[in-house]
Amino acid sequence: MEQSGSRLNRQALFGMMVFAAAGAMPAYAATITVDPAAVDEGTVVSARDKRCSLREAVLSVNAGANVGDCVAVVTEAYGTNDTITMPAGTYTLTVEGVDETAALIADPANPSTAVIVPNANIGDLDISKSVRIIGAGTASLTPTIIQWDTATAVANRDRIFHVNAATGTLNVMIQGVVLKQGYTNQANLGPGPVGVGPLATTYYLRRAGGALAVGPAAAVVLVDPNIVGDENTEGRGGSNTPPDEGETGATMSIALTNVIVDGNHADGDGGGI
Repeated sequence: MEQSGSRLNRQALFGMMVFAAAGAMPAYAATITVDPAAVDEGTVVSARDKRCSLREAVLSVNAGANVGDCVAVVTEAYGTNDTITMPAGTYTLTVEGVDETAALIADPANPSTAVIVPNANIGDLDISKSVRIIGAGTASLTPTIIQWDTATAVANRDRIFHVNAATGTLNVMIQGVVLKQGYTNQANLGPGPVGVGPLATTYYLRRAGGALAVGPAAAVVLVDPNIVGDENTEGRGGSNTPPDEGETGATMSIALTNVIVDGNHADGDGGGI
């Protein structure tokens, strides 16, 4: 279900919204200012436009070093708890590609699993280090808008942000932005085992969060159309829960302040977040 008209999208989203375990936000060290006129480019480009793009800024934070046309103002250690500043304007994502995949199902009794290899150079902006992303606000006259290019077919788009790490603590804060036109598609992986009725079951790679996801956010699910309602999907969703005590994994949190999520879509799971 697309969330373009709900109350959730039309108002500033959640004064603050937290996934997983959110502690106090730490001190911030490096500041990168991005340019809304920059071409959406990462590390793999043939020529630079001499403007710091949002994608280059995210890659810089992840790497702990300047990437592409971005030059950070560094006051302490770069790449640990940094700030990306986004002046008013529209920041448009155009680089296609996804970093969650799964093999086609050869044997319905032994389905594949999702393979997640974060890559901020393509598709959504994968955030793997703690960061603050600060826009100019969501006021109608001078907003900061982050969106997918509407000229890109929905089948080739991705979500906007993906907060994910394998280990450690990852705290992300996003403030004063509008997130628009993100779209995550599910992939048909092939037939599933015999269901409880005459209709065939199907495996899908389902990717959660049309605008924003936290955690792995992808899973192989089995859809049985013979069952009505949410129960027809085994493994429904895609975002894993935080690890139990004693297990390894990352602790991830996200805080949203004055954020509007509008016109985003996720196949199967619906919604922007």
